[in-house]
Amino acid sequence: MLLFSIDSRNKVPIYQQILNQLIQLIEKNALKPGDRLPSTRNLASQYELNRNTVYKAYQELWSLGYIESMSGSYSIVRARKKTTIKKN
Repeated sequence: MLLFSIDSRNKVPIYQQILNQLIQLIEKNALKPGDRLPSTRNLASQYELNRNTVYKAYQELWSLGYIESMSGSYSIVRARKKTTIKKN
């Protein structure tokens, strides 16, 4: 079970709060490549959110390359390559 700190009074949209916290968990390796994320339905139910809010966060994670997902299936954390910037 993932634990989030959701603050509905915060000016940051709820989907963005979920997105930011998932990115932190992935980057800190608390969620590793291949780990399953809860379904959007389960996560929305757990936090009493609209499922579309969670779906939007997952869509952003997918577009940023953090997760893989297929329709009707679970979303999993994707292996990401570390990039370095060459200095001349």
